[in-house]
Amino acid sequence: MRLTLISLAFSTFALPALAAEFAPESGGHIEFRTPSNNICCVYTEDRGYDENLEPTGEPSLHCDRVAPKYWNVYLNANGKVKVNKHPGEVPGCGMLNVLDYGETWSEGPYTCKSRSDGLTCRVGGQGFKLNRKGIITYD
Repeated sequence: MRLTLISLAFSTFALPALAAEFAPESGGHIEFRTPSNNICCVYTEDRGYDENLEPTGEPSLHCDRVAPKYWNVYLNANGKVKVNKHPGEVPGCGMLNVLDYGETWSEGPYTCKSRSDGLTCRVGGQGFKLNRKGIITYD
């Protein structure tokens, strides 16, 4: 019985994350949000920006955190993160695509994982983790 429980415990942790796939919108971009409806993201294949928010024509990922304060986070195709803590008007996350907790979404160079403690998005080893407490960047 002990061996069975140990095997079951290891197999539970070894399971791969569930993969989410979302169809592009009519403009070619992909939108998704977290189940809390507090973080929403837009992926674009060819309308990316560099760390100075200058157009590059490369893929980009833009995420908004609604509360407790509205922030924009940009992750370019090179893994550079730009945080805007004073973006102005607060939109809302009304998107239909939900990246459920435990699911992973990947497109182009980006991979995002939704968990109850926040959304982590990366390009290779670089990226960010965004939640109600704030943001952690990985350089």
